Amino acid sequence: MGSVVYAIKTADDLIKFGYTTNLFGRLAHYGIGIKDARRLLMVKAGTPVTEQEILLRFARHVARGKEYFHPTGEIIEFINEHRSRMGVPPLSA
Repeated sequence: MGSVVYAIKTADDLIKFGYTTNLFGRLAHYGIGIKDARRLLMVKAGTPVTEQEILLRFARHVARGKEYFHPTGEIIEFINEHRSRMGVPPLSA
Protein backbone atom coordinates (compact mmCIF):
# COMPACT_ATOMS: atom_id res chain seq x y z
CA MET A 1 0.00 0.00 0.00
CA GLY A 2 3.01 2.30 0.37
CA SER A 3 3.41 5.34 2.60
CA VAL A 4 0.11 6.40 4.14
CA VAL A 5 -1.37 8.62 6.78
CA TYR A 6 -4.25 7.02 8.64
CA ALA A 7 -6.83 7.74 11.31
CA ILE A 8 -8.16 5.09 13.66
CA LYS A 9 -10.74 5.10 16.41
CA THR A 10 -9.15 3.98 19.67
CA ALA A 11 -10.74 1.73 22.28
CA ASP A 12 -11.42 4.83 24.41
CA ASP A 13 -13.17 6.65 21.50
CA LEU A 14 -10.34 9.01 20.62
CA ILE A 15 -8.98 9.48 17.12
CA LYS A 16 -5.35 8.67 16.46
CA PHE A 17 -3.59 9.98 13.37
CA GLY A 18 -0.41 8.28 12.27
CA TYR A 19 1.98 7.51 9.44
CA THR A 20 3.21 4.13 8.28
CA THR A 21 4.66 2.25 5.34
CA ASN A 22 3.00 -0.97 6.56
CA LEU A 23 -0.67 -0.25 7.27
CA PHE A 24 -1.69 -3.84 7.99
CA GLY A 25 1.21 -4.29 10.39
CA ARG A 26 0.36 -1.02 12.14
CA LEU A 27 -3.29 -1.98 12.47
CA ALA A 28 -2.26 -5.31 13.96
CA HIS A 29 -0.07 -3.41 16.44
CA TYR A 30 -3.22 -1.63 17.65
CA GLY A 31 -5.21 -4.87 17.74
CA ILE A 32 -7.32 -3.97 14.73
CA GLY A 33 -8.19 -6.99 12.64
CA ILE A 34 -10.87 -7.85 10.10
CA LYS A 35 -13.60 -7.83 12.77
CA ASP A 36 -12.54 -4.33 13.87
CA ALA A 37 -11.96 -2.88 10.41
CA ARG A 38 -14.59 -0.19 11.07
CA ARG A 39 -12.08 1.37 13.51
CA LEU A 40 -9.96 2.36 10.48
CA LEU A 41 -11.49 5.73 9.73
CA MET A 42 -9.30 7.11 6.95
CA VAL A 43 -6.28 6.29 4.80
CA LYS A 44 -4.52 8.59 2.37
CA ALA A 45 -1.17 8.59 0.62
CA GLY A 46 1.26 10.63 2.66
CA THR A 47 4.60 11.11 4.32
CA PRO A 48 5.77 11.96 7.83
CA VAL A 49 5.44 15.61 6.76
CA THR A 50 1.77 15.03 5.86
CA GLU A 51 1.21 13.49 9.29
CA GLN A 52 2.89 16.44 11.03
CA GLU A 53 0.71 18.89 9.11
CA ILE A 54 -2.41 17.09 10.33
CA LEU A 55 -1.15 16.93 13.91
CA LEU A 56 -0.40 20.67 13.89
CA ARG A 57 -3.72 21.50 12.25
CA PHE A 58 -5.66 19.80 15.04
CA ALA A 59 -3.30 20.47 17.97
CA ARG A 60 -5.97 22.44 19.84
CA HIS A 61 -8.09 19.25 19.99
CA VAL A 62 -5.38 16.98 21.41
CA ALA A 63 -6.54 14.58 24.11
CA ARG A 64 -3.20 13.02 25.04
CA GLY A 65 0.28 12.93 23.65
CA LYS A 66 0.42 14.56 20.26
CA GLU A 67 -1.39 11.97 18.10
CA TYR A 68 -4.62 11.31 20.01
CA PHE A 69 -7.53 13.69 19.54
CA HIS A 70 -11.06 14.30 20.72
CA PRO A 71 -13.52 13.54 17.90
CA THR A 72 -14.56 17.14 17.31
CA GLY A 73 -16.75 18.25 14.43
CA GLU A 74 -13.72 19.74 12.68
CA ILE A 75 -11.82 16.45 12.82
CA ILE A 76 -14.84 14.39 11.76
CA GLU A 77 -15.38 16.76 8.82
CA PHE A 78 -11.73 16.33 7.76
CA ILE A 79 -12.00 12.54 7.99
CA ASN A 80 -15.28 12.55 6.08
CA GLU A 81 -13.71 14.55 3.25
CA HIS A 82 -11.16 11.77 2.84
CA ARG A 83 -13.75 9.02 3.30
CA SER A 84 -15.75 10.57 0.47
CA ARG A 85 -12.68 10.40 -1.80
CA MET A 86 -12.32 6.73 -0.81
CA GLY A 87 -15.99 6.02 -1.63
CA VAL A 88 -16.73 5.20 2.00
CA PRO A 89 -19.85 6.46 3.84
CA PRO A 90 -19.30 9.40 6.20
CA LEU A 91 -18.99 9.11 9.96
CA SER A 92 -21.77 10.48 12.10
CA ALA A 93 -20.91 13.67 13.96
